[in-house]
Amino acid sequence: MTADAPFLRTGWSFPANFDREAKLAETASASDIDQSLKALFSAIRGERLMLPDFGLQS
Repeated sequence: MTADAPFLRTGWSFPANFDREAKLAETASASDIDQSLKALFSAIRGERLMLPDFGLQS
């Protein structure tokens, strides 16, 4: 978290992977937002059964 953007936090990396301690790897700040947007933009609408409206491509 940076002082100039306190709203940015950490989240799971995308794609999900594990660090050396077998814990889910995390990303922080703008990298987390970047990875989340890549997941959204690359998802095809309807490919996620539990979230059929998720995604932008049709």
